[in-house]
Amino acid sequence: MKGVLLTGLVFSIMFLDQTHEFWLQPKKYRYHLGEQVMIDIMVGDAFTGEFWDLNRNKPVRAELHRVSGSSELKRDIIIRKGNNLSLKADQEG
Repeated sequence: MKGVLLTGLVFSIMFLDQTHEFWLQPKKYRYHLGEQVMIDIMVGDAFTGEFWDLNRNKPVRAELHRVSGSSELKRDIIIRKGNNLSLKADQEG
C-alpha cells in the first residue's frame, strides 16, 4: 500500500513539474498610431522563459479580439526565434 501511494506521489510531482506557461511578449507596451508592434511568443515558468519552438509545436489558433470584432492572426505568425508576430498599431496606447 505504501508503495502505491509513494508511486502516485512521485508521478504527481513529476506531472506538476512539467507544467509551463505561454504568453505574448511585445517589445514595448506603448505604441503610436501606425507603428509596428513586434511580439514574441514565449514559453516558460513564472514569466521566465524562452522563445516557443514554433517548428516543433505550431499554434492551432491565434485571434485578436476587440469590441469591434475579432480577426484571425494565425496566418501572420512567422516561424523563427523572436519577432513572431508583427501588427500595425491602428490606435495609440
